[in-house]
Amino acid sequence: MNTHAQKTLHYDDIADSLKNKAEIIFLGKYKGYRGAGFRSHGRNIHRLHHGFEVVKVMKGDLKTKNVPRGGLKYYKTYQYYWVLLSPSQSMRQLLSQKLIDPAKWIKEENFVAILPAKAEK
Repeated sequence: MNTHAQKTLHYDDIADSLKNKAEIIFLGKYKGYRGAGFRSHGRNIHRLHHGFEVVKVMKGDLKTKNVPRGGLKYYKTYQYYWVLLSPSQSMRQLLSQKLIDPAKWIKEENFVAILPAKAEK
């Protein structure tokens, strides 16, 4: 992932070079949700996962309702973001499922960019 904009954008404001790199573009709401527990640093069990709830797909084929996200950068919850993905073959199979297990995170290298969005419905 290489781009983080500070101002909110409409879909038309996203650079064409980023749109061409991404195979899947969707409007998502970043949120936390409960899921299966996982251990952090060998002791604490956490049950809160973070990811994007799919609101509107603009490009590509995306059948899932949630896209769990791994990595260290967290975004403001309940804010809208344009998510640009260029998934690997194994990630394509994962994204074709109706619901994704929160423990199966989408890795950082599959994201082209995550940009703040103006809510469009």
